[in-house]
Amino acid sequence: MKRRLFIGSSGKNLKVAYKIKEILSSACSEWLDIEVWATSKVFQLGRGTMESLVKASYEFDYGLFVAAKDDLAIKKWIPRIVVRDNVIFEAGLFIGSMGLDRAFIVSSVKLPSDLNGVTTIRFKSVSTLPDDIQPLIAALEVTRKSYPIGHQQSSALAYGYYHNFLVPVLRHLHRQNIPFTMKVFIPDKVSSYLFDVVERHQTQTRSEMFTIQSHHLMKYPGEETILWDIPRCLRTLESFAGFTEQLTAIGKNMNWEGWMSRELENFHDALKMLIEGGQFSKNIEVLPMKV
Repeated sequence: MKRRLFIGSSGKNLKVAYKIKEILSSACSEWLDIEVWATSKVFQLGRGTMESLVKASYEFDYGLFVAAKDDLAIKKWIPRIVVRDNVIFEAGLFIGSMGLDRAFIVSSVKLPSDLNGVTTIRFKSVSTLPDDIQPLIAALEVTRKSYPIGHQQSSALAYGYYHNFLVPVLRHLHRQNIPFTMKVFIPDKVSSYLFDVVERHQTQTRSEMFTIQSHHLMKYPGEETILWDIPRCLRTLESFAGFTEQLTAIGKNMNWEGWMSRELENFHDALKMLIEGGQFSKNIEVLPMKV
């Protein structure tokens, strides 16, 4: 799954926003999708601007805001060229949601002192942007393989599944000197029929229940110990969904489905990261499953 970065700016500085997108896409296209506010699906018909921005601050992984010359203001009786007020407000909204290491400002003007501590990249002009925003690319790379627990519940869920289920099971097998391979399947959809998906895969593969220290998982037939599991804890994501996307109609709208898809993909990636840094990285494989 690629991470998502939202770029905000005033209409006057859209040229700067699109140039930044071009540079970042060239450097980070392998792992980052970038949307500029003017062509993003963030702002939808029937939704207020504030509602859309709050929603975006939870759905995107990064926020970047262009603080450039927009308006003329009189400060202490001296005329100054300043950034548009709403750009500063939106940057603050994303900082509050994402934290200081995932919300950035690219600036060519003086900023309010309250923004001290925010990663701010200074630029001189559009032509100097390729060189000026290299520190931004470096800052993004620092967080490339970290997964925020704050606004993506699937990160916390992956952490709990790994430490409370996988590690005790695999540690027991290791202590018993039992050679094993573990496959963890992450479905592309989660609903009330997740247990049917487990049962269907069990029937198709003729797998048997395998219990280790009160933990239940499945074993493929054969003398070799090849285990598999579909995390039933993913069902809780449906409950969490209500905190992010309020359901106001019968059924689930496209925003809800998109939210769930991102959470499942994030669970997959966060779990892989935890496994890669652990003792049993050579024994476990995390695989997507088409439902």
